[in-house]
Amino acid sequence: MKNRPLITVIIPCYNDPHLFESIDSVLVQQYPAIELIVADDGSAENRRDEVLSYVQQHQHGNIASVQYRRSETNQGTVQNINQAIDHSSGDPIFTLASDDVLYDEKVLEDWVNAFEESNAHVVVGWRSVCDETLSREYHLAPDGKQLRLLRQGNPKKIWKELCRDNFLFGCATARSRKCVEEYGAVPSCYRLIEDYPMNLRWYRMGARVMFMERTVVKHRKGGTSAANNVSDVYHQDTREIYRQEVFPYVRFPFLWNIHMNKRIRQRNRERDYLMMRRKNPSFAWNVLCHLRYPEIIVKYIKSHYRMHDSSQ
Repeated sequence: MKNRPLITVIIPCYNDPHLFESIDSVLVQQYPAIELIVADDGSAENRRDEVLSYVQQHQHGNIASVQYRRSETNQGTVQNINQAIDHSSGDPIFTLASDDVLYDEKVLEDWVNAFEESNAHVVVGWRSVCDETLSREYHLAPDGKQLRLLRQGNPKKIWKELCRDNFLFGCATARSRKCVEEYGAVPSCYRLIEDYPMNLRWYRMGARVMFMERTVVKHRKGGTSAANNVSDVYHQDTREIYRQEVFPYVRFPFLWNIHMNKRIRQRNRERDYLMMRRKNPSFAWNVLCHLRYPEIIVKYIKSHYRMHDSSQ
């Protein structure tokens, strides 16, 4: 096999019980030169020795180096990933959430080939949205209208659709080192949302973004952006993203401000719906939840029909 360039895989984590599943999905990769960085954002337990020993025992000669970087306090996703990138050496750079896994053992090889063939700054793939055990795959994302836009490749139209909602998740996005040098790291004004501001910036500033029609990750439903986990800090990030990346570049900022506030209200109502459902598993209570939050059922029905578009 010809010599291959060193690449970096960053696994940011914080008190995640699925960390070693993510690590395993990297260790089985056929790509032969991987720098693995586990970026612990101040978890309750320091697992440095456990992680380093595990990687050493289970790797197959494809891990060129491994780092376990741990913050003493919880800084948030943005700073955690930025610091890991600062201490990385590979090119391109992949970020794998500690509750997700790479889709199969050839993902990194195919992903690197896509960078080399396209000379892109950013390469995005499909994420397979799965249940909590990753044993059931619900659908591929992005899908529907978003997928058609990506296939057409019009940056202005994609940027405008991204202004409505983020549909390119960091778990299925990789960047070249040149991308980091030209477009910078995620601004420190954000704490939790790492992918959305950069997606808007890349498309607005003319970065070469390639959509690779290949499933790259199994994405476990949940995480910081899940409706049941959204917090005031998450909403604060959302407001700051619109102020920094949307309002200065649209014709009618006040209309987008209305849209932003509507999005936040919808997320809060979806969170409240999920919390209400947890209180009682009975059928009658389930009906009551849907009567109180009818828009949630409409959203789920639309999602069910949209997921079939991803196979078109």
